[in-house]
Amino acid sequence: MKIKRIVAYIIDIFIISFISSALFLLPIFKNDYKNYANITEEYTSAILNAGSEGLDYDIELDYLYNMTKSSQPLNIITCGLIFLYFGIFSYLLNGQTIGKKIMKIKVVPIKGKKLNVNLYMIRTILLNNLLLRIASIISIIYLSKSNWIIADTIISCISNAVIFLILGFMVFRDDERGLHDVICQTNVIECKKEKV
Repeated sequence: MKIKRIVAYIIDIFIISFISSALFLLPIFKNDYKNYANITEEYTSAILNAGSEGLDYDIELDYLYNMTKSSQPLNIITCGLIFLYFGIFSYLLNGQTIGKKIMKIKVVPIKGKKLNVNLYMIRTILLNNLLLRIASIISIIYLSKSNWIIADTIISCISNAVIFLILGFMVFRDDERGLHDVICQTNVIECKKEKV
């Protein structure tokens, strides 16, 4: 079941990434996309021209800061899609996403509780680190480069810790429930084969 859950999540993230990237190419984001593409191209060129010494640390940080700043519309789109896809879409499809449908698994509440949209919203926020993603977006918008580096490092460490906790719960618990499942009182089960 663990493998099915991981594969389903990878499929779902791929779908979200594809849709986010497609939306980022819409004319409304034309200037943002051009800016991001230009900075990325400059950064790649600078790395290739730097040779064996590599880029100066401060110059590399400038590029990373500017690339991150210019990709914020994409990050905002992705956060919105994650919330809609894993929260609302999953609720409307009775605990399944496209990835879960393919892997024939679904999310269900435990202890005879009813399917609850709030449960899926909280589960989505926990599973996908949405609060930390939003904190990261806010930090790049409002903080100076030096403060952003500190904030981004802290946010990344917390995000990694949450991911390890979620996976740790799944791997080491007998019922294979992740931290998000324990908090939201949900479980992922295999779908029963329908009789024809």
